[in-house]
This record gives sequence, C-alpha cells and structure tokens, in this order.
Amino acid sequence: MGPTKKRDEFKDDHASQTDPTLCNNESAPRKTSSHTAKDLNLKLQGESFWVRGYLQVVRAKSKTPFFTLRERMATVQAILHESDKFAAGVPKNFVVDMFVRLTGPLLSTKQKDVELNVEKVFVVSKAPPGLSFQVEDATCSVDEKMRRLALSRGLKMI
Repeated sequence: MGPTKKRDEFKDDHASQTDPTLCNNESAPRKTSSHTAKDLNLKLQGESFWVRGYLQVVRAKSKTPFFTLRERMATVQAILHESDKFAAGVPKNFVVDMFVRLTGPLLSTKQKDVELNVEKVFVVSKAPPGLSFQVEDATCSVDEKMRRLALSRGLKMI
C-alpha cells in the first residue's frame, strides 16, 4: 500500500487550490487519509478516505452518476448513489478530490477489485475547454480513428 497523507497536505501536490465557487457548499472532512488510485485494494474495503484524479468518464445514468477517475495509468470507478446535479455536471478532464468509501469488486477499469462510493466531490482544477488530446482518442483503434476522420469530413467509409 502506498503512503497516506492528511487532507491538508493535498494542497502541496498541485498548484491550483480548490475553487470554492465550484464546490458543493458542504465543508470537507479534514482528518482522514488519502490514497492514490493505483494503491487501492480490498484491504481498504469499508474505509473512507480522499482520492484525487482526473475525471476521464462522467455518466449520469438515471439518478446515479458514474465516474471513471484517472491518476496517471490507474483508473477506478466511482459511484455517487444520490442524485447530485453538481457532481453529474462536472466536465471530463477536471481534477477533483473525492471523499469516498471503498467497496468492491468491479470489472470495467484497471482497478478491477475495487469501486468507490462517493460521499463528497470537490473540483480542484478546471480543464481548458476543447483539449486537443483526449484519453479516449489514444485508446481507440486505427480503424475507429479513420471512421471518425471520414465522418468529420462528410465522407462515407467503403
């Protein structure tokens, strides 16, 4: 398991601070540990802690928002079991802090044995609009890239 940090130590990891205008108005718990996405495992099941990462995927199915949180090469799925318009509306590529409880198992991300139940979400840093590079673009096949290019130019694939 990786090193843990107190919530107050997160501010030294990134230049940008949490923007209070983007946060939900609840105060954040302060005296809990944090873990990196790659270090999450079933030994932490049932524990609550902080995790930080980029939102790679944001899906709001029915009243349950799903997130794929990316930290470098590691990804983990997070679920918010309450309807929260703020959280469901946070765009992809924003950096967020999530106060979560770890559950498991899951099969759709790199961390297949864990899933995070989100208790609180705080935006740390906004992504610039219209980023030229998307993670999804890097992971799709050459055929898919060619199909997208043809569609964007109004051409039909043979």
